[in-house]
This record gives sequence, structure tokens and C-alpha cells, in this order.
Amino acid sequence: MAKKKIVIGSIIGMLAIGSLVYVSYLLLAPVPPIPQSWLENSTLDSPIGPNWFWEYGTEGDNSDIDIVASQDRVDYRILGEKATARLIYGVPNSSTSLGWEVFNNSNFMLPDNYSIRSYGCWVYHFLDESDEPGQVHNFPSIHFRTNISMPVDMSDYIITDASLEVVFNASVDINVDSYNDWDNTSNTPYIDADKFLIGDSANFYVQLSDTNYSYPFRVANFETRDVALGQGDPGRGFEEILNITDQELNYVDKEDLIAALNSALETDNKNLAITLGLDIYCEDNRAGSGGDQDLWNYLIFKSCNLTVTYEKKIDYFTSISLNQGGEEVSGTNIRIADANLNFKYKINDTWPTSAPLSEIRIYLNNIFYDRQTIKLSSANTSFQEVRVGGLDVTDFIDLNTEVNLSIQIFLADNFNLEKVIEISIDDVYIYITIVDISSNWIPVIIGLLAAMIGLTTVFGLYFKIFQYPPMVRKIRRLKKKIKKGRKLKELTFSERNVIIENNIQSKTQILNLEALKNEIKPLDAKEEEIHNINQKIKEDNLGI
Repeated sequence: MAKKKIVIGSIIGMLAIGSLVYVSYLLLAPVPPIPQSWLENSTLDSPIGPNWFWEYGTEGDNSDIDIVASQDRVDYRILGEKATARLIYGVPNSSTSLGWEVFNNSNFMLPDNYSIRSYGCWVYHFLDESDEPGQVHNFPSIHFRTNISMPVDMSDYIITDASLEVVFNASVDINVDSYNDWDNTSNTPYIDADKFLIGDSANFYVQLSDTNYSYPFRVANFETRDVALGQGDPGRGFEEILNITDQELNYVDKEDLIAALNSALETDNKNLAITLGLDIYCEDNRAGSGGDQDLWNYLIFKSCNLTVTYEKKIDYFTSISLNQGGEEVSGTNIRIADANLNFKYKINDTWPTSAPLSEIRIYLNNIFYDRQTIKLSSANTSFQEVRVGGLDVTDFIDLNTEVNLSIQIFLADNFNLEKVIEISIDDVYIYITIVDISSNWIPVIIGLLAAMIGLTTVFGLYFKIFQYPPMVRKIRRLKKKIKKGRKLKELTFSERNVIIENNIQSKTQILNLEALKNEIKPLDAKEEEIHNINQKIKEDNLGI
């Protein structure tokens, strides 16, 4: 019976606690919080100011990047560019090739005659030892030079392609000696066999340098001896070669030409010099009959074309950020339960593989959000979320502090870019969930604790004491007293048969047979026999 009461009491107690909790929740629990949008003009509708503004980083090159606010988004523009420029073209000192002048080549003597004419840079020279033996006109040289200005400051560009085309004409007398004009056993009409080494030659060449003409780089040349100009002495049996018409020079490889251009622009990022040079070599290979004679009728630089292609150089560490300084999360008895940032982004073209480290970065309250960076190489050409469901930024937002957001394009590579690439941003949201913690739960907590202590006590007493019958409990108490050596009261016990007889007699009732006599029906033989057996059993149990 005690067990039943304890269990029932426990159930009632638990129901009471549950009811108390539920009523307390209904009375004291606040309304469930709703996330609040914390930014102004999250859809970036134009004009985006004054809420949104942008700023450049302190490193890199700010001319490589900018921001443009369009109708309903913001575009970060990486300002790539590709252009081709004809720096000089056509005949020297024509309208497309200005500024050519004549210069001495160091300490060399100039040819006999020279000028810049409507058809090119013209040179005439005649070595005549019969008129003036011992003259020093064997090796004259001349330079035609002009300065070139690039269309842009090349410190911010990279030359990716270049071409050079230089055409010349030449005409000589037959007395100019080629390697087929001599005989190593006897004299020819214009050559002493024992004095011939390499013959006569004119060398056309082109040099690039800075405007101070320091450290020139030769990028093209042509030696007339290579085509036996002057060939045709009588009796030699070789075809006359006395003229060269519209011949191009031999050029260095494109990579070497670009390297020469870059070197020439090192001291001045926009200006360089180009030189058309001509060296004439008259070998003194005739001593008899009045000495050697070599007549160069004309040597002409007919045209010079120099074309370059360049692309914009993008410097690493260049950055620009779209920013908004939001309101602070302020108040008393509140806490920030959750903060979520999300925005959409896309790119209008494939990001160059030469810039794998460049990325979109996020800053919250000037702290770099290192849990999520977006490589520009992974951006799609259609809008996508920075992350499905947004970014958890709860740890980056503090109470009583303004919520400052910065979305930055960070270019972490040096690379060249031939076109403008746009990274677009739209739908920028920060949702903050604020919880009111002002409700007083102390009385409820105390009540719940008291109820739990009470239940614990009831259950403890039941399982330790009241789950046993009274006699067992009495015996358990005696055992404890015996173990502790306490003095026990004297106990008196009845014999077993006396206890049983007293118990049976207490439960035996004396029937009024006279009152029941008329109600008892006579027994037949079978029933009387059963009755006698039962009577016998009863008498045996009573010890009669």
C-alpha cells in the first residue's frame, strides 16, 4: 500500500512540476525573435550612396581597378587593355615618320655625301686612291636617328608583340669588289690577289636605345658582301650584281626585339631612340695602276616600320573595397543570437589562369573573415550566392558596435590582362537575430529546484525504506542497531501455533444456525458425505 501511495505521489509531483514549467513559459517566455536586415540599400539600386562607398587599398596600382555602380548592381572592373601602335611607319621624315636627323657614329668619318630625301636616307661614297693616295676614307659610317614616344607610360604595360620592317636599296660600280671578283694566283682588273681578304661591303643595321643613346641594342642588319654586291669583273664568268632593290634586313627573333624595346625603355618609360646605321668598308686591295677605287652610287634606307602590341600590367596587392557602415546593435538585456551574411556575385568573362591567387575577401568590423574566400578563378558568369544559406558571422558582430561590412577584390598576382573584366555584386544582406533576456526566471528556477529536491527525497525514502513490509523494516532497523552495538529492547515472541490459532480465530465467524435452520435444505447422501469431509478438514485445521 505504501508503494502505491509513493508512486502515485511521485506522478502527481512530476505533473505539478511540468504544469509549473509550462505556465511559467507562457507567462515569461518572450516572443520568438525575427531576423532583422541590418544594411541599407541591400539591392544596390542606383545611386548607391551615401550608404555604400568604395575605397582603394594602400598597395599595388590603383589604376588597375575601379568600381562602377550600374542600374541594380555594383561592378568591380579589372582594367585590362590591349593595343597595337605603329610607332614609325614609311619613309623617314614623312608625315608618319618624323624627327629623323643625321649623326656621326662616334669617331668614324662620314661618307662623301648624304642627306634625308623624300625617298629615304641617302648616302654616296667614292674611294679613289688615284686622286689622293693614303686617304682614310676606307671606313666611313653614318647614323640616321629619331626619338619615338610610346602612346602610354610603359611602366604599366607589357609588350607582348613587336615587328620591325626596314627596306633598303643599293647601287655600286663594278669596281666594288666581291668575293667572286678575285683570283688567288694572279691579279684581276681591280684587285691585287695578294691583298684581297674579305672584299668591299656596306652594312645596313638598326639599333634601339634610350634617348641618350646609351647601350644600343642591334636588332637588324644586312651585309652586302653576303649577296656579292659588286660582282662582275670581266673574264670571271659570274653574273653582275651591282644593284639591290627593296631588300629587307635580317632581324633578330621577336623575343629579342621585345627585350631590346624593354631595355631601351628602362630609363624613360615612354621614350626611346631608333637608329638606322650604315657602315661602309672599302678594302684597300689594289696598289698598282693608281691604287684602289670603290664607287658606291647610292645606299638608301627606303623605309622603316616599327609596330608594338602591349597589354595592361596588373600589379599584385592591388585592391578595392565596397563598404557600408551600418548601425550598431545596442540595448540592454539583449544578446545577438545569430548573424548571417549573404550576397550574389558573378564574372563576365573567364578569369586568366595567370592569376590563380586573386580573390574576393570579406571584412566585418575591419576583421578579415577567413572562413570563406572566393577565388576569382571559380566565379561563374551567372549570379551565385557566396554560400547557399549564407555565412555565419555571429562571432564577428559585437553589441554596441557599428556593423561595418567590406567586400574587397584582392589581386594577389602579377599578370597582364588584355581586356576589362567585371566582377559584379548584388543583393548584399546581413540578417541579425536579437534575443531579449530581460524576463525574470529566478522564482521559477528556485521553485523547480525545490520540487526536484522534494521528488528526489520521496524517491530516495521509498527505495531505501518504504518499499519493504513493516516487519522487514523493523528487522532491518534491528540489524543496523546490532551492527552499531546499540542496546536493544527486550522482545517477546509467541509460539508459532499460538499465532496461527489466534489469527484463525480472529477471522472465524459464529453462525446463527437457528436463524438459518429453516433455510438449510436436507442433504442427499452425496452432499452429506462431502459436508462431513469438509467438517473433518476444518476440525483438523483448528486442532479440535
